[in-house]
Amino acid sequence: RQRINWYMNQWGDDFPDTSDVKKLENEHFDAPAMPSEVDAAMLSYEATMSQRQWRSALSAILTFMYTVFAVWCVGFIFRAGAYLDRSGGKKGFSMAGYAVSAQIKILSWIWRKLSLWL
Repeated sequence: RQRINWYMNQWGDDFPDTSDVKKLENEHFDAPAMPSEVDAAMLSYEATMSQRQWRSALSAILTFMYTVFAVWCVGFIFRAGAYLDRSGGKKGFSMAGYAVSAQIKILSWIWRKLSLWL
């Protein structure tokens, strides 16, 4: 028992609720048991080939849509800056630069959240 506790302490398993590390296996993952890619003699739960292909295609589509959205946002901000500059505002492009800086932070946050799904 003491040896087991020592190993659990070494791997951090003695306090499982305080860790932010995600467990290796997701109990909600619904997939058939297939031969493991690492060891064919061992069964593991893996996605089928059609599921992988669908997920890859969905990832490419969402990445393309995100890129188009980001480029459109930058274009819109600089068009608004050009409009403000033409209409007499002296700081149109300065404000556009600040808006792009904020947009970078917002879009990087969105990408971090979206990339977990891809």
